[in-house]
Amino acid sequence: MNTVIPGLAPWNAVLAPPYLWHFAFNAIPDLPERLITGNIAPYFDYFYDYAQRPEAITLEMRSEYVRSYATESALHQGFELYRAFRQDALDNAGWNAPVMTPVVYVRGAFEGGDMSDYKAGLTGSAVELLTCTTIDGAGHYPLHEVPEVLWEAIATFIKHNGARPLVTTT
Repeated sequence: MNTVIPGLAPWNAVLAPPYLWHFAFNAIPDLPERLITGNIAPYFDYFYDYAQRPEAITLEMRSEYVRSYATESALHQGFELYRAFRQDALDNAGWNAPVMTPVVYVRGAFEGGDMSDYKAGLTGSAVELLTCTTIDGAGHYPLHEVPEVLWEAIATFIKHNGARPLVTTT
């Protein structure tokens, strides 16, 4: 939801603009932990304040995110996600076996980028049962910005795709 998949188009294009500086910053070993420990709330607020509807990400929600990352281990593991992107990109770019699991890709209508680029990246990596949905009234945080619209899109996807047998190969 609302993100590029490492190694799949438009991965390289998404990483190019400087406004996604945090991908590179968060991947630097140890530096983000040093600079953000004790400053988690202002760091997170920087991102939330640029939401399509920043008021939808309430003080209570923001406080819970800060609490969730308040330990040294939790903060470190959050940055490890970014540190794994380079290997994830290599692994994902090499994938060519058909993906028969139904996949829904959800983006806020005000999220940057063109949905068709993300669709091409997923179908180009052999995702065969892809549904792409744009969430009106949302940017990068549809879960907070318009939760009812997001959940309706997910429920519709499940209604139409939910009961498929698992296909395995041996």
